[in-house]
Amino acid sequence: MMCGKRFRLDHGPLIISGVEGTEGLTLHGQGEPHNPCVAYHQQNDTTYCGGVTVSWQLSDVNQGDGGFVCVPGSHKSRQRMPAGVRTCDNDLGLVTQPVMKAGDVLFFMGGAQTHGTHPWQSQTPRRSVLIKYASQSSVRGVPSKDLYKPEVWWGEDLVADMTEEQRAVMYGPGVHHGGLVKPLMVEEDGTVRIDHCD
Repeated sequence: MMCGKRFRLDHGPLIISGVEGTEGLTLHGQGEPHNPCVAYHQQNDTTYCGGVTVSWQLSDVNQGDGGFVCVPGSHKSRQRMPAGVRTCDNDLGLVTQPVMKAGDVLFFMGGAQTHGTHPWQSQTPRRSVLIKYASQSSVRGVPSKDLYKPEVWWGEDLVADMTEEQRAVMYGPGVHHGGLVKPLMVEEDGTVRIDHCD
């Protein structure tokens, strides 16, 4: 229902664990800037989300324990997240830590919703399993970084003499390229160059 009729298991299950004092993770994901592989949008009275994460809790999460936090409704945002919210230094009262019991399942809008983790404060270890779904035409995770290299995706003969800019558009699909795929800029005269400012 969240990804549309055509969806797929993108990656997971991933075990999330932590002991008391485990540090948090800066908030990430949001509706702006637009990220097509996990974007949320509404059309013809139907909502679509390119990426949905399912988090199955294996231990209780009480108020103030830390762990998963999010900004409810942020998947619909069209404004950049303020820096203080991202770091939780000044979250403007927007960041929520859900209370959950072992066995509860939490669905959230993957990269479209602002989310992250607060430091784990409970003496009971944090334990959950993440399973990530995507629309059938989206690819977020890939089994191996070697699989989407241009030489593998298109064949060595085709890409052998390409420039860095040409190679950047020949990588296979996925969002976790480990910095291998460089962002591109198109100049006013049509010249394509690597954007080193990203």
